[in-house]
Amino acid sequence: MSRTPEVRTEEARVPESVYARVGEEVAARADRLWDVSLALHREPETAYEEHGASRLLADELEREGFRVERGVAGLPTAFVARSDAEDGKDGKGGEDGKG
Repeated sequence: MSRTPEVRTEEARVPESVYARVGEEVAARADRLWDVSLALHREPETAYEEHGASRLLADELEREGFRVERGVAGLPTAFVARSDAEDGKDGKGGEDGKG
């Protein structure tokens, strides 16, 4: 496996452990992410009319514990998802999300 370089900006440095955690989280959800991807592909929508895609993605994020605000910026298809997670916790009750 190739080594992911540390990202450096003037504001932040992202440690390799963050990349590892992201990789683990994506791998753990790979099947569901694939299903969501296929669902989006099956029902293409034009720009600013992505009502089904917006609903699907916002619902998925809510299922994962995010707080979702829908219809932001005056756009019915726009949303913002926020997590209460801090210090590596996933917002589901513990470090590993199990309670």
